[in-house]
Amino acid sequence: MPDRGIALSLRTRMVLLGTIGVTLILLAGGLLLGGVWRRTLIGNVSQTTALRSRDIAALVKRGTVPDPIPVSGRDEALVQIVGPDGDVVAASANLRQRPALVLPRPPAGETAVSQVEFLPVDDDEAGFRVAASTVQTAAGPTTVFVASSLEDVTDTIAVAARLVLTALLLLLLPLCAALWVLVSRTLAPVAAITAEAREISARDLHRRVPQPRRRDEIGLLADTLNRMLSRLEAASTRQRRFVADAAHELRSPIANLRTQLETARASSQRVDWLSTSGDLLATTIRMQRLSDQLLLLARLDGAGLAPRRRAVDLDDVVAVAVARMHDGHELEIDLSALLPVQLQADPTLVEHAVGNLIDNALRHARSRLRVVTTSDDHIALVTVEDDGPGIPADRRDHVVRPFARLDEARDRDGGGAGLGLTIAGDIAAAHGGRLTIGDSDLGGAAVRIELRWEPRGT
Repeated sequence: MPDRGIALSLRTRMVLLGTIGVTLILLAGGLLLGGVWRRTLIGNVSQTTALRSRDIAALVKRGTVPDPIPVSGRDEALVQIVGPDGDVVAASANLRQRPALVLPRPPAGETAVSQVEFLPVDDDEAGFRVAASTVQTAAGPTTVFVASSLEDVTDTIAVAARLVLTALLLLLLPLCAALWVLVSRTLAPVAAITAEAREISARDLHRRVPQPRRRDEIGLLADTLNRMLSRLEAASTRQRRFVADAAHELRSPIANLRTQLETARASSQRVDWLSTSGDLLATTIRMQRLSDQLLLLARLDGAGLAPRRRAVDLDDVVAVAVARMHDGHELEIDLSALLPVQLQADPTLVEHAVGNLIDNALRHARSRLRVVTTSDDHIALVTVEDDGPGIPADRRDHVVRPFARLDEARDRDGGGAGLGLTIAGDIAAAHGGRLTIGDSDLGGAAVRIELRWEPRGT
């Protein structure tokens, strides 16, 4: 048996997936919020730096720039004024004795803000926002550079990230507990269904799994299982009834056969073996026919017999069946309504079904029966009518069941086994049709089977 590794329960997998999903959502939200917050903080730094640059540029234009240029605030900006020839005109104390910054210089009267990752005057790895403002002076265009470090922004974001991660870790435990309780309550009906289904055996198919009140996937699962159990119970009941009825049907000819043999053996007179063997042969033939019918019915009921379709002349099949079944009967059989009908069907099964209809009619007809064949839009119809007592409307569903008989035909020795109409109906169903029973204008029953087929090439 292959090693499937460690098998986690569905509850555990759902809790893990839920926890991971919520964690990823929170992390994604935190990253998105952190990115927005960082851009906002950098925008504030850019505005402050640009404002300082324009203020100092105004001083340069008036010629009142102190040297060194004073800076205030805890972030102490870097300030440098570069003249038209590229020399440093003035600078803040933190840029004294430093070479001129080699950065783009905007046109006179404009201010430009850019991102600079490194300046030779500082080892800050967080980068800088640099605002450059150019003004026109008597000496020519002079540019004021103001650089503000982004170290405070980076530190603020880092602290916030640590706080968010700490809060997320503290949230995971109650989150897992809440998910565990929620999933447990959700899967509680599944556990009840599993426990009940495990206890159901072939002997108690009447039991049903618990049906939740809510109409969700679990409710549909329970409903489907209960419907399946109902079908299994019905199939088991039919199987038991079939076996019991089959044993009862075979019991009569076997008992008859045994009685004849015991009588012949116990007789003190010379036995007429020719007559006795004829009776025994008749009983054996009846048993053989009954066993063949039982086998065919079992194969049809189990969907193990698929029709082997080919071109069949239905009127010829009916004529052959009538000739075979009419032998030994003096009843009149009317074939005047036997119309030529060709279809795609299994000739053996069709002949068997038609033969059963004719045999049933011969058993109940008083003097006459009629066979009619018609077709309509890929549906072939065979109707066998008789002038017998007919079948009451309230008994027509009953007589198509296995081993069913009407009150007038319950003699098991003189009548059939009660399988003919059942087999004919199953054969019709195997061909996509059905068996129906109605009244005939001859005075008796009209039993009809319909056989469907698809034309070639469709």
